[in-house]
Amino acid sequence: MKLKRKESLKYKKAIKVKFIRKIIKNIAIGTIAISIPILINSCYINESKPVLTPHEEVAVVSNDNENKEIVAVEIVLNDVEKKEDLPVVEIVPPIKEPTREEDELPIEVINPPIKEETIPNPTPVEETNEVKQQEKKMVALSYDDGPSKTLTPELLEILKDNDCTATFFVLGNRVKQYSDIIYEVYSAGNEIGNHSFDHSNFANLSESEIKEQLNSTNEAIYEVTNEYPTFFRPPYGSTTEKVKEAADCPIALWSIDSNDWRKISDEDVINNVILSLEDGKIILMHDIHERTIEVSKILIPKIKELGYDIVSIKELYEAKGIELEDGSVYSKAKKN
Repeated sequence: MKLKRKESLKYKKAIKVKFIRKIIKNIAIGTIAISIPILINSCYINESKPVLTPHEEVAVVSNDNENKEIVAVEIVLNDVEKKEDLPVVEIVPPIKEPTREEDELPIEVINPPIKEETIPNPTPVEETNEVKQQEKKMVALSYDDGPSKTLTPELLEILKDNDCTATFFVLGNRVKQYSDIIYEVYSAGNEIGNHSFDHSNFANLSESEIKEQLNSTNEAIYEVTNEYPTFFRPPYGSTTEKVKEAADCPIALWSIDSNDWRKISDEDVINNVILSLEDGKIILMHDIHERTIEVSKILIPKIKELGYDIVSIKELYEAKGIELEDGSVYSKAKKN
C-alpha cells in the first residue's frame, strides 16, 4: 500500500509539473500572439481581420479541448490587462505590394477598337424641273395660214392622241371667221401666234401698214382667247430691218422646213423633218393642206419614238430658260 501511495504521489507530482509546463508554454504563446499583431499592424492592418485584444488572441490560439489551461491563461492575462492598458492601434488599409512575378509581367495596354468612319455617299442633288426640261430633247411644231374649218380640228385630235402641243400662226381675217376653232385650239393647250392679217408680204409694206397688220390680228386673237400672242411670224419669213423695228414682240421663224406645201411625196415631207431633227429646232408645216394632216399622223409618233418631246414654241423657250426680246428673230432654242 505504501508503494502504491508513493507511486501515486509521484504520478500526481508529474501531472502537476506537466500542468505547470503547459501553463508556461501557453503564456509564452500568448505573449508571442500579442506581439506579432502589434508588429504587423504597425506596418499595415488587413482590413479583412479586425484587431484582437490579448484576451481574444489567446482564445483563438488555444485549443477548445484544453479548457482548463485556457482558464488559467485568462486569469494571468486579466491581471496583466489591469496593470497596463494596451495602446490603441489605428487601423490603416494595407497597401498591397506587387510580387516579383507581377512586376515581371508585361503591362498589357488594351486600346479600344478604332471605329472606322464610313463616309456616306453624297446625297444626289434633286434636279429642278427647269434642269430636267433643259436636258430633254425637245422640238417645237408650228402650223401656218390657218385655221381650216375641217383640217384644223382633225389635227387637234392627232396632237391630243400623241400628248403634245403646237403653235398655230393664224391670219387675222380667218380668226373672225373661225373664232370657235381658234378657241378650241387655245383651250386644248396649244399656242396661238400672229401671222399677219391677210398674208401680205411685209417687205412691200410701210412701217405703218406693218403695224396695222400686227395690231389688228393681235386684237382679233385677244377677243377670242383673252390673251395677246407672244410671237409674230411674218408671211414668207420676211424679216427686214423695217419689220424688226415695227414688231413689238419676238419674231419666230423656223429651222426645219417640211415643204409640205410643195408638190413632193409624203415620204419626202417626212424625211425633210426626220433627217433634220435636233434638240431645240422649230418645224414649219401648214394646217390648210389635206396631205399635211395625213403626214402628221405618221410624223408626230415617229418624232416621239426618236426621243423628242413635241411642244409649242413658247414652251420650248421656257423649258430651255431663254429670255425673249421684242424685235429679235428666233429660229431655234439653244442656250449658249
